[in-house]
Amino acid sequence: MKRDATLGATTGMLALLAATYRDATGHLMQLRFLVLGAALGVAVISDIRERRIPNRIVLPAAAACAGVDGLTSATTGLFPAVAMVLALSALAFAKPSALGMGDIKLALLIALAIPARAVWALVVGLLLAVAAGTAWAAIRSESPLHTRVALAPFLAAATVIALT
Repeated sequence: MKRDATLGATTGMLALLAATYRDATGHLMQLRFLVLGAALGVAVISDIRERRIPNRIVLPAAAACAGVDGLTSATTGLFPAVAMVLALSALAFAKPSALGMGDIKLALLIALAIPARAVWALVVGLLLAVAAGTAWAAIRSESPLHTRVALAPFLAAATVIALT
């Protein structure tokens, strides 16, 4: 029940943003926001509860956003966003305990859904996660380097911030 409410709230919030967002792509941009909102809602819940982001949610959503992007040919900002995803991938391979592949796939979804604002959203999301992890480590009197936080909630919050 709680999962459905959170998913509905996230989807509704992004749908509201989509309804008010205006650009040359029109309704197709709204479709991307709805797909992104639904996927982010599930990813956040899964990351908090299970510490994993399901491929069965993120990958089809990323493919749908890529398909819509192909239809609208709105590629402004896509290359810097994909470069950021590649940099995060390098970090995940270099230090797997720092970043999971689910986080990378979620970053790719964000890059495909909001290419012009994705780099900003990803940077802000990472900064929010670092701040929260540092605060959590201070509260628990442990090293910030050993504190793990779910990244999906921070990426979702930063995505919403990037769209407002």
